[in-house]
Amino acid sequence: MTAEAIHPVQFLVDAKGERTAVVLDVRAWELLSEWIETVTDRKIALDSMSELEAAGGRPERAGWLSWDEVRDFWDEEDS
Repeated sequence: MTAEAIHPVQFLVDAKGERTAVVLDVRAWELLSEWIETVTDRKIALDSMSELEAAGGRPERAGWLSWDEVRDFWDEEDS
């Protein structure tokens, strides 16, 4: 994402001229939200891969659950 993607941006100022808030149009907000989500997801993935590497590539040693262990939980949540 580039700074141009979130333009136009408006600032609200107080009586002293200090910035107190930012106003974005809806599309800019959507782009910013998507970018934050993507960055967060990448961080989670990289951290997870580091955990796996530190556990010698063994998911159970990294504390990961098997699909069989989580499948039942997800099936219960969908009901």
